[in-house]
Amino acid sequence: MLATRGRPQEARPFVERAARLRPQAEQAKELLASLDRPATASAPADLSPLVGHPAPDVELLRPGGTPFRLASLRGRPLVLVLGSYTCPQLRHGAPAVNDLHERYGGRARFLLAYLREAHPAGEAWESTINRREGIQLPEARTVAERGEHAALCRRELKITYEAALDALDGTAEAAFSAFPSRVFVIDAGGTVTFSSALDVESFREQALEAAIVAATR
Repeated sequence: MLATRGRPQEARPFVERAARLRPQAEQAKELLASLDRPATASAPADLSPLVGHPAPDVELLRPGGTPFRLASLRGRPLVLVLGSYTCPQLRHGAPAVNDLHERYGGRARFLLAYLREAHPAGEAWESTINRREGIQLPEARTVAERGEHAALCRRELKITYEAALDALDGTAEAAFSAFPSRVFVIDAGGTVTFSSALDVESFREQALEAAIVAATR
């Protein structure tokens, strides 16, 4: 957890101890090696099958409801974040993505594609983390409501890059297999070069940064 949160020096004693106790454990060896080269940290194990292939040309909606195709953004690298405010994973990864947007927003476009709520209030998937943090948001019934949720998400998570909306039928969610949340890097030609979940265990800011740097060269 410390390593994936960008705190390699704090993680090192624990990883070294794990490597000593279990010298045959490949996971400990790989993590120890990644601490020595954070800028080239490998992508998470749940790599999307979309990596290396053209990004799905899905239709998204501007917050006001105007449709556009994802392919219309080609010509400039794209960091595409998909998720919703009620997803604890999205909230976990948001500060790191915000930081990368500050540093690379002049070289790559960043876009939040707002999906259906991961844990809508009052339903079976309501999250105990959300209850603890006082986050109660029902599923949007209209595009306008989803736009309001996206605006709330940007405001609460201090997201300064633009947002778009997935259609109510979940076209983008299905095409990217993005539920409950994921981040992708798409190069200027429209090819997916990186994918990661945003949870504590999988997400590595250094790996995302390395992918952005590679796409903007």
